[in-house]
Amino acid sequence: MGRTIALYTAVFLVSGVIGAAVAYFVWPMIFPNDEVATAQGVELRSGEVSGESGASTSTAGESNSPSAASTAQPPRDPVVTGTRGVGTSPWALALDENARRGFVTNSEDSTISVLDLDTNTVTGTLQAGEKPSAIAIDRERGVGYVANAGEGTVSVLDTRAQRITGTVPVGRGPYGVAVEPNSDTVYVSNFDDGTVTVIDSSNSVVGTISVGSKPYGIAADPTTGTVLVTNAGDGTVSVIDTNSRTVVGTVSVGAAPWGIAVDPASSTAYVTNNESGTVSVIDIRTRAVASTVPVGPGPVGVAVDPDTRTVLVANHRLTTVDVLDARTNTVARTLDVGAYPHGVAFDRDGTTAYVTNFGEGTVCVIEF
Repeated sequence: MGRTIALYTAVFLVSGVIGAAVAYFVWPMIFPNDEVATAQGVELRSGEVSGESGASTSTAGESNSPSAASTAQPPRDPVVTGTRGVGTSPWALALDENARRGFVTNSEDSTISVLDLDTNTVTGTLQAGEKPSAIAIDRERGVGYVANAGEGTVSVLDTRAQRITGTVPVGRGPYGVAVEPNSDTVYVSNFDDGTVTVIDSSNSVVGTISVGSKPYGIAADPTTGTVLVTNAGDGTVSVIDTNSRTVVGTVSVGAAPWGIAVDPASSTAYVTNNESGTVSVIDIRTRAVASTVPVGPGPVGVAVDPDTRTVLVANHRLTTVDVLDARTNTVARTLDVGAYPHGVAFDRDGTTAYVTNFGEGTVCVIEF
C-alpha cells in the first residue's frame, strides 16, 4: 500500500513538472505574445490586424485628428475580385453611378475606356485630347471633365450618351480636375503655369487663380466651400475659397504631394506625398495637418469612402494599394493589384473600388 501511494505521488510530481515546462517553453512558441494578450482581452498593436505594420505619426505643431472619434461603420475586409484590360497607361478613373458607367483615362492612347459598372466589363472607347490624365464627374448633370495634360485642354463628356461634347482651353499641363457642386463649377490645376482655371456650367473660363509651384491634385470640400490643390513643387496644399476664388490658406505637407481626396462628412483631406511615402491627413476647418501616415513607396492616387471611413492609397512604385482606417489613421490592409497602380475610385455605396494599373493597362476591381 505504501509503495502504491509513493508511486502516485511520484507520477503527480512528474506531471506537474512537465506541465510547467510546457507552459513556460512550448505555449509561447505556439501563441506569440500578441495573440496571448488578445486571448486575455488585450487588443493587438495598432495596424497589425492583417499582418501589415502601420502606424500614424505626429510632428510638432500638428493638431489632433478630426476623425478620432467617429460613429462610422468599421471598414469591411477587401478582396480583389478581377482585372479588366483597358487602354495603354491608364491614369485615372471616375464613376457615374446614375449612368452605371465608369470612365478610365488612357494617357498614352489619348482615349477613354467605358466600363459597365454592373458587369465590370469594358463596353466602349472614346477619343480624348492628348495625354488625358485626371477625370471628374458631375453625377447630377451627367457631365464629365477630362484634363488633357498634353495639350492644355479639358474635354467635356456626356456620361449618359457616352460622347465628347466640347473642349475648353485651360493652362499648360492640366493634371487635376474637380467639380465644385455648390456652384456647378470646375477647377483645373495647371502644373506648368502654377495656376488653377475655373470653368462654369456653360463651359466658359471664368477665372484663373495663382497657387503654389507645380499644382497637381485637386479636390473640393462643399461643406467648407473650399477647393484644395496639392503643389508638388513646394510641398504645400493651397486652400481656395470658392466664393471669392482666392487662396485663403496654405498647408505644409510632405515632399512632392500628388493626390488628394476629401471626406466632406468630416471636412478631412488625405494627401499622398510621393517622395515621402506618406499620407498627410488635413483638418480642412483648421487648415492644419492632423496626422501623417506612413504608406508604401511612391503613393499617388487616393480615394475615401465616407461611410466606412476607409481610404485607399495607390503605391505607384510597388504593385499594391494600402487600405487605411481613417478612424485611427493606420494601415489596416495591403492588397496586391497590378503594375504601377495609379488612380483609385470608390463607388457611391463604398462596396466596390477600382484601381488603374498604369504599367499593365488594366483596371483592378476590389469588393468590400
